Amino acid sequence: MSSLWEDIKNKLIKSLSIAVDKTEEYSLIGKAKVDILNIKKNIDKTHRLLGEEVYPAIVKDQASALAQNKKVKNLLQKIDELKKSLSAKEKEIEAIKKEAAAKGKNRKKTDQTEKNEPVKKETERKETPKARGTEKKPAQKSQSTTKKQTNSTTEN
Repeated sequence: MSSLWEDIKNKLIKSLSIAVDKTEEYSLIGKAKVDILNIKKNIDKTHRLLGEEVYPAIVKDQASALAQNKKVKNLLQKIDELKKSLSAKEKEIEAIKKEAAAKGKNRKKTDQTEKNEPVKKETERKETPKARGTEKKPAQKSQSTTKKQTNSTTEN
């Protein structure tokens, strides 16, 4: 009986461990995705600012002056930096997923190894008939017998 409880306990511990690992994995991925959304928002904002600088120059036929404009250069540099950080965050998500997959494979290998181990018999514990519940109990009278006895006493 104790081995049953040990099995249940071990399976529960493994299940909770898996749940903790998955929760950690999903929270890290979720945080990285929020960061990605913020980076994309900053890229869009920077594109808008760049457009505000470039559009008037193009309309006035001063496009050649854009290459020398410091503000335009800074905005282009900022966009490049944001795109690099976006790429890094996407790689971070892939790394988290690969690490989680590797943990899952290791966990499966461990489970298979444990299943292949021979079952250990408990020879230390000897059960007595009382412990197994095989001792004799006094017989109880059935309800029909009790009713018959009650009816016969009321008729007398």
